Amino acid sequence: MLFFSMDKQLPVLLKPLPGSVRDVKALRTVIDEVNAKDSTVVIDRGFASHVIPDLLKEFDFNFILSLRRNFTEIDYGRKLDYTFSYRKRGIKWGRKRIGTNFLYLFEDVKLRAEEETTFIHLMNEKKRTIQEYKEDSKKFGKIAILSNRNKDGETIYLMWKDRENIEVAFDALKNELENDKTYLDDDDAVRGYFFISFLSLYLYYKILNLLRKAELVDKISVNEVLLELSKVYEIHLGEKRKLSEIPDKVIKLAESLELNLFPTKLRS
Repeated sequence: MLFFSMDKQLPVLLKPLPGSVRDVKALRTVIDEVNAKDSTVVIDRGFASHVIPDLLKEFDFNFILSLRRNFTEIDYGRKLDYTFSYRKRGIKWGRKRIGTNFLYLFEDVKLRAEEETTFIHLMNEKKRTIQEYKEDSKKFGKIAILSNRNKDGETIYLMWKDRENIEVAFDALKNELENDKTYLDDDDAVRGYFFISFLSLYLYYKILNLLRKAELVDKISVNEVLLELSKVYEIHLGEKRKLSEIPDKVIKLAESLELNLFPTKLRS
């Protein structure tokens, strides 16, 4: 289970979980270890459950919980009176109170058209029926979110979309850092492996944030930064120490990222 800070754009917790533990029980175990009261936890629909809101309230967390489309509390026929734009996509939204929480319903106009087009193709291929179309069409493009925060729809939607950072972080962990296979069966070894994996991911994002700040993300990757910096190493000659020759490209890169990595007294 991975916790990611949207404010700091950094991973803050990575915890291995037994495969036999249910999601809700695992979440309870982990959030009990997190010292971040009054924070807002953004949870994807894979965790959607009626007990999640009460669980997070118990630990003084705010929450934004994406719901599966089959939740009975969702009224897909209700009128959506408000609008905003997200990445050139038109979004309609509405909100209603459910007890102490708020149910937000969003409609992505472009997504609705895409889902309807796909469904019609399936009907033409005899894989869906007109009755199924009548039942499912009201859900096309709709996204339901339950939250205990009373905010405007755009704020809630943007916070929910930021959950993509978790997916990107997992992708970096598995692919960029190649930490997707442990081949370990000892519990202590697994915990140690995940500790090193977390440090690797944390450093990866520290470098990525430097690239974002310098607006260099589209020009050089984190791995390329590490490769360039690895060309410089420290030489020990008895009690004397010095740095190897520093390529001009490495010097310019360090300056662009505002990194003071090469002390003058150690330069060749």
